[in-house]
Amino acid sequence: MLNRLLRLFFLGTCQLLIGVGVGVGVAGASTSNSVSSSVYSVTASSASPVSVNPGKTVTFNATVKSTAASSNLIIDLEIHNSIGVKIAQMFYSGQSFSAGQSQSYSWAYVVPSTVSADTYSLEVGVFNSNWSTDYFFS
Repeated sequence: MLNRLLRLFFLGTCQLLIGVGVGVGVAGASTSNSVSSSVYSVTASSASPVSVNPGKTVTFNATVKSTAASSNLIIDLEIHNSIGVKIAQMFYSGQSFSAGQSQSYSWAYVVPSTVSADTYSLEVGVFNSNWSTDYFFS
């Protein structure tokens, strides 16, 4: 039986393995590494379940923190392959933060049956309401 593994990395330490066949597992289901700009940061991310096959659903979670009050933002979650090509995206528009506030975002993603073995990363961005200003992108 073919045994392909896909690896999804979240902020450097969370790794989800998606496989076809056997030997699927996870190393580090979540992370608390902080990736930040001067105002925005991603303080945690996770994936659940920690092992899944193509065609199944994995739920991604990311926590974004703002040090300043801000409104009408877009919080962007993207999955990129190892050469930086975006393969999937979910975003939340109309988001607001008070100074010091953290908000959590969740995405239930159905892994396509056509995915190939590769290393994937979850990227998180903060944009203005029409995508013209990129305040933060991990």
